[in-house]
Amino acid sequence: PGIADEARTLNGALQPLWILFKHFSTLRVRYAAAEQMGTTDAKPPRPVQPLTDAAQEKVAKVLKELKLS
Repeated sequence: PGIADEARTLNGALQPLWILFKHFSTLRVRYAAAEQMGTTDAKPPRPVQPLTDAAQEKVAKVLKELKLS
């Protein structure tokens, strides 16, 4: 298989993360993911609001499913 096939496979595997990016915004999900992974406890710059607790739980679930946390 070529590199394009590998890219499609990886893209498919990461679909749950892409869905979160589309639903909640990439920036907010990135901050939540970094916090979940223990990288930082920083919050998004104002006026951007952090994700709700329920949304953060969704991020944590996806990261766990993808074995990223």
